[in-house]
Amino acid sequence: MIKRVMNFAKPTEPQFARINVNAPVAEAVNLTRFTLYKEGIDIGENLDDNLPECYAEPHMIEEVVLNLINNAADAILQNRNHGVIKVSSQSCRQKVVLRVEDDGPGIPRDLSGKVFEPFFTTKENSTGIGLSLCHRIITDHRGKIAVRRSDLGGLFFDRNPRIQPPDR
Repeated sequence: MIKRVMNFAKPTEPQFARINVNAPVAEAVNLTRFTLYKEGIDIGENLDDNLPECYAEPHMIEEVVLNLINNAADAILQNRNHGVIKVSSQSCRQKVVLRVEDDGPGIPRDLSGKVFEPFFTTKENSTGIGLSLCHRIITDHRGKIAVRRSDLGGLFFDRNPRIQPPDR
């Protein structure tokens, strides 16, 4: 936890490389699959095989997806002991769109604008830095992150990392 707070306060320089963004996304899904299964949550993935390469830092993309999956699981388990999380990727107008969706309760509309603020949380025993860290990582990748209502009933987080490298 201390390392995450320190990283948030003083971020390291990302090591960008041309990657298929599906690799860190799939790794995040695989890292969580067994734990989620034990908790009664099904996780599915629908990753587009024809994505263009992105200029990205794979570990940071994996960290974002892990954080979003964990948040989705927490939201589901606050209300019931089973649920569904779906992780997907697709290409749209030379951008890569990643989504993490869940069938949890969602977040009230009046709070949705605050979820990326540092230390904002709706959970007990939470620091509230996870989503603000995700926001910073995606911004460092010159992308956008947004929270929206999911067709599954909960929320989905939508990220659009750029394909081209950031200006240096």
